[in-house]
Amino acid sequence: AIFHAPIDRSLDWFAGATIEMVDVPGDDDTGFGLRGGLRWSFAKSFELSPEIRHVDVFDEGFTSLRLAGLFRVAPRLDIQAALQGGDDDRFEAGLRYNF
Repeated sequence: AIFHAPIDRSLDWFAGATIEMVDVPGDDDTGFGLRGGLRWSFAKSFELSPEIRHVDVFDEGFTSLRLAGLFRVAPRLDIQAALQGGDDDRFEAGLRYNF
């Protein structure tokens, strides 16, 4: 679940919580995740979203910073790329459909 609230016309803050299920060879665990950040829309087609994420699984906490960028390709469809660094390094690419 993620809660969004506007700060002004182009800036929102958000906070959320997730259930995290990890299944690796020989072990699995269920934990929780917390996140919070900002969403900044500009030029009608771009969005930047910096956030901090914390995941607790296997009795360990992992905290990372993430920066996502979105580009609108259709009225309800965005292309997304994200870079995350810290305890959980990753690069993500995908699509977001806006209801």
